[in-house]
Amino acid sequence: MKPIRRSLVAWEMVLLFASIFVFRSAWTLLDRWAWAGQTTGLITLLLIGSAVSLVAFRAINKS
Repeated sequence: MKPIRRSLVAWEMVLLFASIFVFRSAWTLLDRWAWAGQTTGLITLLLIGSAVSLVAFRAINKS
C-alpha cells in the first residue's frame, strides 16, 4: 500500500469544497427549467446521473 501524500489529501479537500458550489449552482439552474421538475425530466436526469456515476466509479476502481 502506498503512503498517502499530504498534498493529495489537501487537493481532495479542495475538490470536495468546490463540488458544493457546483452542486448548488446546478440545483438552482435546474429549478429554473420547467421540464426538470416534471416526472420525465427527473427520470432523465436520474438516468444520466447514474450512468455518469457508474463510468466514474469504474474509472476510479480500475487502478
